[in-house]
Formats: sequence, structure tokens, C-alpha cells
Amino acid sequence: MLKSLEIKVLTAKNFEKYGRILIPTEEESKKGKNQPVFYLVLERAQSKGWMMAHFTVSKRFTDAVENHPNTKETFEPLSGVPILIVAANRSPESPEAFLLDKPVVLNEGIWHDVLSLSESATMRINENTEVQTVYHKLSFTVKAELNVEKL
Repeated sequence: MLKSLEIKVLTAKNFEKYGRILIPTEEESKKGKNQPVFYLVLERAQSKGWMMAHFTVSKRFTDAVENHPNTKETFEPLSGVPILIVAANRSPESPEAFLLDKPVVLNEGIWHDVLSLSESATMRINENTEVQTVYHKLSFTVKAELNVEKL
């Protein structure tokens, strides 16, 4: 069975149950106003080491999601039009789709996959070197597509 997901706009409010957008909020940005150098830690995670990767995807469908119960993971778009598929830890069969036009960090235990609306999409990802990965085969195939009537 094919299931199309509406692609949602990535906002702090509608993404907060999955993680955080890696851009300072308006309130956080005010702390650095009028400072010649401003350094703001947006997220902390414990690890014995981190991996940084260049990740390119060209698929438009998925029938599986993965989960890292022990680590956060970042997705930082570089090119193309990536779509981030995410679902809460206890609900892998209820995914949502977001246009990944800003860098994000996923919380531990969030189900996820990435699709591309363009020929391919490239991201930088970061995760800890001791990452554990659990896979879940969905009972349907997800297709991410734009609904031009809603644009």
C-alpha cells in the first residue's frame, strides 16, 4: 500500500516532539545582540566520539525507518530538496514529513528516513561513533510529494 505524506514546513513548534532546529530562537538571538562575537550552544550530547558524514539520497519512496535509541543525530541540508520522515519512538507507523530546509538535531529514539524531491539531496550528518541502529519495516510505503494545491 502506498501512503503519501503531506510535507510540512519545518518550524520549532511543529518539530519540537522530534528534536530541535539548529538555529537560535528569537529569544536566544537577543543574547548575542550587539556583541562582536556570539557563541551559543544549541544542543548537548554525551559521547566518546562523533562521526561526521556527507550523505546523499535520491530515493523518493521508503518502506522502513530507523531509530538510534542511544544518540542524537543531526541533518544539515547542503543541496537539493531533502524530505525528512520522522515518527515518535512509540509510533513508527505514524510518520510525518518535513521539508528539510534548515539544520536539525533529532532526539534519541526518533524513527527517521530521508527522501528527495529533487534528483538528489545532500546533507551533512553527525552522530556518535557508538550509534546503535534499530530498523522498522513499515506496513506501507511512504511517498513524499508536494501538494501544489496547498502552495
